[in-house]
Amino acid sequence: MRKRVLIAVMVACVVGALIAAVSTAQHLRIEREGLEKKSFCAISEVIDCDIVNASSYSTFWGIPVAWWGFMTYLVIGGMAAFGAFSKKERKATVSIAWFISIASVLYTLRMAYILAAILGVVCIECIAMYVANIFVMIGLWTALRIRLKSVVRFFADYARAVFKQSSNLGFAPQIVSHAVVILCVMGLGWALMYNVEARGPDKRISLKEKINAHYMQSLYAIEFDSQWTLWGDPAGKVAIIEFSDFECPFCRLAAFNLRPSMQEFRKEVKYSFVNYPLDQSCNPYLEQSMHQKACMAAYAAKCAQERGDFWGFHDDLFRIQRNLSVEAILKLAQKRKWDASEFQACMNSDETKKGVLKEIEVARKVHISGTPSIIINGRRLKYWTDREFLQEVIREELKKAKKM
Repeated sequence: MRKRVLIAVMVACVVGALIAAVSTAQHLRIEREGLEKKSFCAISEVIDCDIVNASSYSTFWGIPVAWWGFMTYLVIGGMAAFGAFSKKERKATVSIAWFISIASVLYTLRMAYILAAILGVVCIECIAMYVANIFVMIGLWTALRIRLKSVVRFFADYARAVFKQSSNLGFAPQIVSHAVVILCVMGLGWALMYNVEARGPDKRISLKEKINAHYMQSLYAIEFDSQWTLWGDPAGKVAIIEFSDFECPFCRLAAFNLRPSMQEFRKEVKYSFVNYPLDQSCNPYLEQSMHQKACMAAYAAKCAQERGDFWGFHDDLFRIQRNLSVEAILKLAQKRKWDASEFQACMNSDETKKGVLKEIEVARKVHISGTPSIIINGRRLKYWTDREFLQEVIREELKKAKKM
């Protein structure tokens, strides 16, 4: 075997393990803090690692996929080191490492398809790990000195040797000893991460209990309004409505977490933001104002919607939540090269105010009293901060839609 090639494989595994560790840390941060703070590789709507870490595809058996990758790099890197520095030729060990690397590349192809076709994003960290996986697979193949035309024969000989049949393999497979090592490493890694994940938010109540509680609720009779802002597919079978207030701290949390958590379902859901400012200056149903600038922000959002940039303006309003003012809002408008005086006139217009009041009336009809209130196909979504719960409810609603 080629020692230098095995050392190169070790280096690639170290690099891959470091990237996987960073990705795992980002996943855990998102679990704790949400998606308001972006990671270094969340560059744009297209280039965004956070979207991947917020999707249901980021976990396997309740553990971050990146952590499984980290442990896989440890196993392959350790086996490559054993093969490189052992006094004896360790083809059996390097062969197992190669088989694992082939499985990793196959998983890489699956995830690449998910990123491109389902999530619609580019993940820099993922691509770096994909490159490392391919390099490791080719490196181990090269180290074993197996010609391309002999690959099928090698697998056939290996299978015969495993079942104690005569073959031209040239070494004993040692399946049991290698399996014990792999299971120990993976088992310890799984146990460690499982304990970390179990201490995360919203883990005191099981997912099954949350789902059961969700479907015990009464249905709200609410129709989707074509005038509302829309994210997703207008023909989506799952209608999600968020009644929100731009000065509400929990609404800020929802603003930066709901859409990223639903990214994988963007072609199957229709999601709208509906204004329900807790501000007496525009909301006649409040006994007292909780927020003094929420109506002003709602008017600004309606004007941004008219100009075709609701969601970007929506995010910026929540970013300046603690410093909301007419001046700050007009700066956001000017940043988009909108005429400040025209934008302010729009905010003060009767038409804009009537539009916000109309949304308040809808909220009133379905007994909304606080924000954020999120309704999915007529049922209130209580545990919306739990992404796993949100995604599971969407799946359940899609199953029901298919049956109907």
